[in-house]
Amino acid sequence: MSLSTDDLRIRTGQFDLELVQELNLSTNKLFDISSLSFCTSLMILNLSSNLISDINPLSDLKSLKVLILNSNLISNITLLSQLYQLNTLELAGNKLISIDAFITLGSLYNLKQLLINDVTNELSNPVCKQPDYFIQVVDMLPMLRNLDRIQINNRTNLLHQNYCPKDVEKPQDWISINIDTELIKHEREFVFQKEKLEESLDNKFIEITSILN
Repeated sequence: MSLSTDDLRIRTGQFDLELVQELNLSTNKLFDISSLSFCTSLMILNLSSNLISDINPLSDLKSLKVLILNSNLISNITLLSQLYQLNTLELAGNKLISIDAFITLGSLYNLKQLLINDVTNELSNPVCKQPDYFIQVVDMLPMLRNLDRIQINNRTNLLHQNYCPKDVEKPQDWISINIDTELIKHEREFVFQKEKLEESLDNKFIEITSILN
């Protein structure tokens, strides 16, 4: 179903769509929501249980604070990065495949609640099949206070619960050691790549010199 501006006026009882602040359009078999771009004052929007795959029209709704998109066909959330007022975002039951999809939400400094895996209602995303998706998203979005209805109070404890072996006596030491180990690995890789580049440049210089001589 395509949603026209006339449909919106009937549903909201508001002729001037720019004045609409809250709207519930859940369970309407909607697939075209382009007319929502006229509702520029919307603060709360529920579009759950529809057939929506294209959410580009939502990028114009800069006042949105609560956006519910559960149970749709969404695979790309890039344009949500422009909704800087968002506090609550629900995306459970969609087609999000990659963890990298959530990097784009890093610009939403007001985002406190994110739902991508609703265990209670059995709504998930393909990305949630990754065993460490939860900790990756938490690490990627430090402003979050609640992910998948789980309160995030202490990120160190969360890291401990997800990664630290149960037989470790001092989790804090284990975490520090493993973080240092990762840094050393990255540093060694950098040095290795640097040496390869220098060697390649030296060989190129010798080659050019021999040609000139």
